[in-house]
Amino acid sequence: ALDEHGKVAKGVDGKPVWVTGEIARAHGHLMRARSDAIVIGGGTLRDDNPELTCRLPGLTDDSPLRVVICGRDLPDPNSHVVTTASAWPTLICAMPDFQPDRIAALEQAGCRIVFPTVVAGRLWLPSILEALVAEGVTRILIEGGPMLWQSFARAGLVDEVVQFRAMGGRGIKDVVGRAARDVAALVQNRSVQLTDHRVLGPDAMLVFSIG
Repeated sequence: ALDEHGKVAKGVDGKPVWVTGEIARAHGHLMRARSDAIVIGGGTLRDDNPELTCRLPGLTDDSPLRVVICGRDLPDPNSHVVTTASAWPTLICAMPDFQPDRIAALEQAGCRIVFPTVVAGRLWLPSILEALVAEGVTRILIEGGPMLWQSFARAGLVDEVVQFRAMGGRGIKDVVGRAARDVAALVQNRSVQLTDHRVLGPDAMLVFSIG
């Protein structure tokens, strides 16, 4: 979700900062229920400490596999995705042979750890996707944060972008052009087509197909 200036609000003290309203957040939870896996980076986990579950009534059991791409920034054992791993599966993508005691603690809490291929000192995204395919994952929701979005986009691994954007009192037509430019800058050298747009209370939902 983006504020009226197109920025992502950073969490404070392990709690998210909401920039969109309840209707937009409900649609975001519906997207979680329709996905096989939801992916965040270690920074988002540290800043927001999200649960990454679907909290719509009757759809909790449809919560996706929670995936944290953390490299060397392993999750705090007290973070929500770790303490609830026995109820909702959590997959941690980590650097090999790093902090074995912490990895053992995460596994004991119920998390599964995978060690994707490392290229130029970073986890290689195609290797992460191979690990997810092995889990039966076919539809992935990349929820945060901006650096992770950009990494997937620059690797050509994004086929749709959904923005929930605070309109700040403006009409949806006023935010479409700015949103399209932001998406085009994100995906670079790929075609961007607006396929859906809706007003959700004070916010807009904009769906772009990436070619």
